[in-house]
Amino acid sequence: ASEFIIDLFSSLTKNNVIQGINELEKKDIKSPLDPHTNIAIEELQLSVRAYNCLKRAQINTIGDLLEYSPEKLQELKNF
Repeated sequence: ASEFIIDLFSSLTKNNVIQGINELEKKDIKSPLDPHTNIAIEELQLSVRAYNCLKRAQINTIGDLLEYSPEKLQELKNF
């Protein structure tokens, strides 16, 4: 489960961060880079174990999850 989440969010950040930065520079707007960052982890259909692990770490949205490096996620208990 942890490898799936890491792969999923790595691809999101690689594809959208540069595009989002370019768009923000053009518009000069201070908003999240990607509207998907506000999606709650409940909507991801994770296993109970992965869901509980993220909740214990107070990770409630994809945006919260993207703040963690893959190494930090691996350090979480039961991840």
